[in-house]
Amino acid sequence: NYSGGNAVVFPVTEAGGLGEMSGQVQHTGSGILQDRQDAAHPHSIISDPSGQYAMVCDLGLDQIVVYRLTEDGKLVTHREAELPPGSGPRHLVFHPSRPYAFVANELNNTVAVFSYNERNGELQWLQSLSTLPEGSIDVENTVADIRITPCGRYLYVSNRGHNSIVLYHVDLDSGKLETVEWVETFGSTPRNFNILSGYLVVANQDGNNIVSFAIHSEDGRLTRTGYVLEVPLPVCIEPVRQS
Repeated sequence: NYSGGNAVVFPVTEAGGLGEMSGQVQHTGSGILQDRQDAAHPHSIISDPSGQYAMVCDLGLDQIVVYRLTEDGKLVTHREAELPPGSGPRHLVFHPSRPYAFVANELNNTVAVFSYNERNGELQWLQSLSTLPEGSIDVENTVADIRITPCGRYLYVSNRGHNSIVLYHVDLDSGKLETVEWVETFGSTPRNFNILSGYLVVANQDGNNIVSFAIHSEDGRLTRTGYVLEVPLPVCIEPVRQS
């Protein structure tokens, strides 16, 4: 809950519904940017690959707060991973097969790389890179979404303002990133995007459209397919999970 400053847990019933809230944690504090970090602002929560820990990216605190998830659905504070002041961590993804995590930082337009010790639930900073091309300091921009391909070799981050998707190559041995290219999203404010069966599909919130790109398997580069779907204010794309 971004405005309330808390994170909550609901159990899923056998029928697929939700039970009563089983856990809640409240964040407190602030960051250095008073217009955006006047209080705690948990922006996203994601389970680690083992299901033992939950990672909360708090944009207001410049922290990734790691919680241990108990069997009865409670969140127990485990540790914190700190980011540089004014980073504004927004979303986190884990590498599909290696012990790394990648964080999109909304406020300072960077992506951060962490190693991850699954046994201890510990994130250790490895690297930070800009999400903008050199010389783009005058562009009003905030980072939005982050995704990694199933093969784990290509990482993408979206820029709102610069209106682009940046591609990074992932070194599988070190986890570190190499910036490859920026691709225009052909719409304004790419708040969200997703990877669907070899394609990258972008929701341009203020462009009122969804634009698709083919992902080249040999290098992860994007080529526009030409397909555009006009949709008012699209903000999230999620694939249908087939049972």
